[in-house]
Amino acid sequence: MSLNQKRILIIAMLAGGMFVGIAGALAETYWLVVVGAALMVGSLLFFLSKWACPHCGWHLGRFRSGMDYCPHCGERLDFNERIGRKS
Repeated sequence: MSLNQKRILIIAMLAGGMFVGIAGALAETYWLVVVGAALMVGSLLFFLSKWACPHCGWHLGRFRSGMDYCPHCGERLDFNERIGRKS
């Protein structure tokens, strides 16, 4: 999974969780609020565990535009390069 795909997944989970949680609160369907909160917590956990430099494994911190190099090891970050298993 590339860094771009990870970033999109994190943002989608966070936005989806907020939408589901707010919709559940407005409809007074509290199990939807719990599902929304779970999506937001899952987004945070995914961010903390997977948003890392593919070279050194150091957490990249918050999303920043123009981040071309790892702040820890200095290696160039290719946000479109797929990392992990080759299929």
